[in-house]
Amino acid sequence: MLRQSNGKVSSSMLAAVPWDKEKTLIAAPAVKDLTRLNTAFKKQFGKNLDIDLAYRTLDTQKYLYAELGSYIAAKPGTSNHGWGLAIDVPETYDYSFRGKYYKWLKANSHKYNWTHRKNLEEYRSDGSKNPYAEAWHFEYTGK
Repeated sequence: MLRQSNGKVSSSMLAAVPWDKEKTLIAAPAVKDLTRLNTAFKKQFGKNLDIDLAYRTLDTQKYLYAELGSYIAAKPGTSNHGWGLAIDVPETYDYSFRGKYYKWLKANSHKYNWTHRKNLEEYRSDGSKNPYAEAWHFEYTGK
């Protein structure tokens, strides 16, 4: 995927998230592991994992960067969303740092080649509040 231009991935290399009514696109190689993660999530909670956003075109990245700024959106052309290798879950209480879905995903997503990066945690290692905190963002680490 990284051989493609960020935000300009060929549609043949993307696939829709099978259970998502919006048919959100991610990198085709990530679908299998995301589906495995969803199966475990559904077994735990009796519902599918909610996907808010995934693949972002370069134009979408530019728009979000202009609208949200650098604390929330990555510099256009650098986001893992631009390769279809990241998902965002909804910004709701259950998916927040204190929510049951986030806590489960944080503890279990790595088993399915997905991760929540340490630099996105609510607090930094020195105990200060992290202005870049994102409970909703998970990245694909598989191949």
